[in-house]
Amino acid sequence: MVQALIVLFFTFHYCQSSNYSIFYHRNPSLQYYAAINVTSRQFDQLEKLDRLSFDIRYLSGESAVVLLNNKKCQTTCDIFLKDGESALLTFDGDNENIISFHQFYRTITYLYYRSCFEPMEIINCRFRQTSTFDICICKNHVSECTYDEPLFFDEPWCNESTKTPTEGTATNTFSMTTSTIPFNNLTTTTKLNHSNETILKEFYLRYQNLYDHTISNNSLLVDVSLLWQESDSEVTAVFNVQNGSKLSGLHFVVNGNECQWMCMLVMGPNRNITAGVYGYPCDDIVFSVTRNNEIQVFYDFCEQPMDNVGCRMNNCLLDVHLCNKNGNSTEPFLLEKDNCTSTYNESSTTLSSRTTTTTSLTSSTIMPTTTPDEDVLRRLSEGGIGLNNVSRILNETLVYAESRSNLTSIQIQEITTILNKSAALNGLQPDDSKKVLLNMDCILSADPQQIRGSGNSSQTLNSMLPTLVMNTNASQFDFLTGENLGFTAQNIDCSSVTDDSLIDLGNIFEVLNGSVPENDQHNSIYIPLTEICSQLQATHYFMTVYRNRKLFIGASQYETYPSASTIAKRSVKPSTKGPVLQQIRARITGAPDDTNLLPSPCSRQIALPEDSPVMTGTILNDGVAIRRFATEDTIAVLKFNITNVLTPLHGYFRVTWWDTEKLEWSSENQCETSTDGKTIVARCNHLTDFTLIVDAALNDPNVCEAALMDLGYTVNALSIASLAFLTLVGLSAYWPSLRSSRVLALLTGYAMPTRDLVSLSHKLSLLLFYTVFTIFSNQKVSGRYCRFFGAVSYWLLLCSVILTIFQALRLTAVIGSIRTWIHLILAPSSSVTFSFLVPFVVSVLLLVLTNFYDRGDCFCWVRPDYIIYAVIIPISFLVLNGIVCTVLVCERIFLFKRKLSKSVLQYLTLYSPYTTLWHYVFTIVMGSQGTILALLFLYKRRRSMVSYRRSHHMTQEPSQKETTTS
Repeated sequence: MVQALIVLFFTFHYCQSSNYSIFYHRNPSLQYYAAINVTSRQFDQLEKLDRLSFDIRYLSGESAVVLLNNKKCQTTCDIFLKDGESALLTFDGDNENIISFHQFYRTITYLYYRSCFEPMEIINCRFRQTSTFDICICKNHVSECTYDEPLFFDEPWCNESTKTPTEGTATNTFSMTTSTIPFNNLTTTTKLNHSNETILKEFYLRYQNLYDHTISNNSLLVDVSLLWQESDSEVTAVFNVQNGSKLSGLHFVVNGNECQWMCMLVMGPNRNITAGVYGYPCDDIVFSVTRNNEIQVFYDFCEQPMDNVGCRMNNCLLDVHLCNKNGNSTEPFLLEKDNCTSTYNESSTTLSSRTTTTTSLTSSTIMPTTTPDEDVLRRLSEGGIGLNNVSRILNETLVYAESRSNLTSIQIQEITTILNKSAALNGLQPDDSKKVLLNMDCILSADPQQIRGSGNSSQTLNSMLPTLVMNTNASQFDFLTGENLGFTAQNIDCSSVTDDSLIDLGNIFEVLNGSVPENDQHNSIYIPLTEICSQLQATHYFMTVYRNRKLFIGASQYETYPSASTIAKRSVKPSTKGPVLQQIRARITGAPDDTNLLPSPCSRQIALPEDSPVMTGTILNDGVAIRRFATEDTIAVLKFNITNVLTPLHGYFRVTWWDTEKLEWSSENQCETSTDGKTIVARCNHLTDFTLIVDAALNDPNVCEAALMDLGYTVNALSIASLAFLTLVGLSAYWPSLRSSRVLALLTGYAMPTRDLVSLSHKLSLLLFYTVFTIFSNQKVSGRYCRFFGAVSYWLLLCSVILTIFQALRLTAVIGSIRTWIHLILAPSSSVTFSFLVPFVVSVLLLVLTNFYDRGDCFCWVRPDYIIYAVIIPISFLVLNGIVCTVLVCERIFLFKRKLSKSVLQYLTLYSPYTTLWHYVFTIVMGSQGTILALLFLYKRRRSMVSYRRSHHMTQEPSQKETTTS
């Protein structure tokens, strides 16, 4: 043990000066002395800032470490305190002796030690001796505490008559805040008028963990003092932690912040204080002040006046005792538990001036601070649930359900069991039914894999809703504030029936009288009760909107539409790791998969739009569900908003239903659908769970059909080779050494290439287009950059089209006379700049502002449903090119008519995105442009060679005649 003696002087002076000493002697059998001089001065009168100075000197031996605000003080330390701030003095290795100083007014400093909270002016000299230390606090010099012999008590540790300032002391208001380095984590800014303070009540709190044997058996002990201010309706609560986390393993928290030693807060009519243990929220105790200035204590689902509390005990998660101090009794916990004696009980619906009520349907009731213990939930689920305790159990369950996305599969199982038991109680109150739905709403935020791993919890939750409706003691109840769930239920009275609709407005749900307006595009469900009453006998109905499909789980796996990461082939980027790992396991071990593998993206299948809800309509007749009319009349009308869903390129939108026997989305007896703007309207002749699906092949034939892909690679490769050669020939005009090459002369038919920037740019843009399109048009290669490469391909293609038009215009200029300004436009630099810049801007804008390149079918190209950009603009360019270029050039060179350039056909395929003849025409024409230019070059070379030979022959004939004559 460290052997040390520390003497601490505290000097406090404003108008008058006083000296105080704190004598601390570790291991009294050995005499080793040290001294700490402590002074307090007013540092800034305007800011009311005081400075505490600690000057340490060791008299002899080895010293105990002094900690100020949990930081080691070596020789000299300063702490600045404003009004209402505190400083903490402790000794390393000693959890019993904690002394704190509190500057409440400019003239009064309080000292807190051993449950005694007093102004320092009242303290004379007090002494405490144990087997391991001596401690003495004296008003005067350290000599008052002798070194050689222990002192007897000069006065009691806390004098009841001197706990408050004397009459006439300052009554300034002060703010309860911590210092720069707080002695605990609590910070409040509540103002308190501090005059004529009296103690209203003192409690003992004891917490002990009965289940976790890894934690020390020591209990967490807390003294609670409630101090009343006569001039105001505010109460100061002082919490003194006697056995902290280091010994008990339990962290005491007040209003969500840990209280390590001592902390104080103020409560009033609008400010409650919640005290408890970190990680055990159902054991929280709430102190509040009512509007009638009465102090209430809320604990174990009982709120009662403070004076009625004798000794309350509970063992929700911890063994907790809340007891009044019984005189000088050292065993207050031997008192018997009292009953809850107040007007409030579990059937009450409100608590006076409280924000954390048991019937509140918000997450502010009690927030969990740690990962919930699955064993605790299991005990709740295995325990008995009745009408007398269902409200409390649902509240306690909500504590864990509020973990939402952090819920585990075991927790989901236990919560589901609790909800199912609660829903089965006949005579359930509407508020309790809403709590069931709130817990269910929390589960819908959980990870889908955790829900899947929770057994049949999803089926149980879906099947319990009819039972919940039948057992609820209300003609109508709604749950419209859920994060994932909207619900409405009502008794059917055919004598005065009104049709209702349930609509999802995005931030909240709403029940509308009658059908949904035609121009409303929100997700909604409508059941015509008037028609039902005319054909069926029914007692209840309910409608539900789920914002996700997490509760609809079966063996079948579905691709998500239109997310590129999930619609693409699994070899590109699998939607989940599960199916891929199952395939690998099956290949290695031969074991069967737990779930059916995802269908091939190239085959027709059911795909699920990622943001589409599930909407349910159910009619009950004394608990029996009615699915349809005797006729095929419409029994439900649903609307699905498709603003954020891409229109399928290779299929259609459908509305289908959940088959509860096969546990899959049915491909039969689907609802009749129509499209109204950005809304799919479904009219169904039966009632169940409905959702929007995409019935289509997900991938484009250009990345699925092997023959089509081989054809595309072949013709594109020929074009790339042809354009590479033509580009090299065009570049030779700018390369003198290459231009004089005999090989080049032979290849060009002795027609030397001329410098033509527009023609060279045209061939270069086509070469780049074919290179990018051939390599990156399949998402297996481009991956997550598919949209980017689609935009690059479209840009290069538009460049080549516009450059072709400029070449035709230049040919027109040669044939006829034109104005000067047209010469400027047709200049090579202007033509090339315009041809590359304008398509670049257009492509970037389409990429950033639209989903023009979001095909979602693994084919990195443009969407065909953008008619203007994908069809009209390119066709307009090419029609102009066909009229000008084809008529003026082809008729003169080829001597036959071409009604329209073949390249137009590539855009006609945009209207037919299925495996048809057009796909082959598209592939051939799209990939043959370079080859056609090469054939044109070869034809021109042949003409050039004929001309060269004729010219060469004509030059040789005169020379032969001259030789013969001579």
